[in-house]
Amino acid sequence: MNIEDLAKVSTDCEDFSGFDCNGYFVPTTSQWFHSHGNLAIILVVLGVVTVATTCYLAIRTCVTICFRTKETDTFKTNTCIIFAIYPIASLCSFIALLVPRTQLLAEALTLAALTIGVYRLYIYVLELASRKSAKLPPIELAGRRFLWFKLPEDIQSDNVYSWLRIAVLQLPLVQGLISCLLLFVVAESPTTAYSQGICVMPAVILSIVVGVFGLDKLTSSLEPLLPKAKLKHKTLVVKLVFVFSKLQLFILKGLLLTEWIPCRPPVTPRLHIYLAYNVLMLLEMTMLCYAASCIYTESLADNADVEGRDPAEAAESNGLPPPPQQQSNGHCPTLDAAAQESNGLPPPQQQQQSNGHCTTADTAAQATLSSKPLP
Repeated sequence: MNIEDLAKVSTDCEDFSGFDCNGYFVPTTSQWFHSHGNLAIILVVLGVVTVATTCYLAIRTCVTICFRTKETDTFKTNTCIIFAIYPIASLCSFIALLVPRTQLLAEALTLAALTIGVYRLYIYVLELASRKSAKLPPIELAGRRFLWFKLPEDIQSDNVYSWLRIAVLQLPLVQGLISCLLLFVVAESPTTAYSQGICVMPAVILSIVVGVFGLDKLTSSLEPLLPKAKLKHKTLVVKLVFVFSKLQLFILKGLLLTEWIPCRPPVTPRLHIYLAYNVLMLLEMTMLCYAASCIYTESLADNADVEGRDPAEAAESNGLPPPPQQQSNGHCPTLDAAAQESNGLPPPQQQQQSNGHCTTADTAAQATLSSKPLP
């Protein structure tokens, strides 16, 4: 007798006559697979394909940024941590799909990776802005308010950036503490964790709202400074992970108030909700990782504008063809420089000549103009 037959016998021998469909019972892995039959095989294949695709997209993008561009170590580290959100969330959803009793642990790990990635995205945006300008632009807050808090009238822009940093930094700290608290409760009593976990949801939602507000305000303020950095797109793909991992689960749990979801012991309607949630998360993380890969890859071509470096140097460091140089209007640059100097103006920058030669008359004119006294 193989393992599948043993699981089938053990499941058939259990009595579910008094099973509570509204309870918090979580079946074992063998009971879970036996209750779904052939659907379980399809879900496993789907999970393997989506997780492998997500990991491939994230690794390919990180390899391109780390080994094919001459960026700083901080830039590479922040980018890799941001891209680690999608494989971790996909892998956690796949594990929760296989082992239902790891659902809370999978959600905690996904939330931890997401909150750390949000803070790294904040540092990433500030690094790009510091390369473009030594002084960050001022942030205008409507009514001098930070969310619901009234700020002093004489507050400086640097202090506003400090408030935004605190708003984003609290996200991994608060979410980490709440996740650890829920995991301790699960270790003591899983039923209590599922039934009383709703009590900490207001703190979770408030922390997410404050953190996302700080990141969104920073991005919108630096968008004019970095028009080609695609900051809004990079922030959007991260915020969508919050929407799909939290808001989507709340919406699906709202279906429990209806009688549309069947109860098939030992699988309760709540477990059907988690099944749909994990499948959607697998598909959504693959699509978001692909979108993020396209956004970050395209922004590499605009490094000259983002980093404030010379266009030819930025193109060479990223393995791109050098941009065409601007042609002059046919005049000799030495003559133009002498004319500017005679008028008391700074000499123009050296440009590429259209014909590549200077005539003798131009040289003589340069000597004549440079000998004249300044007005």
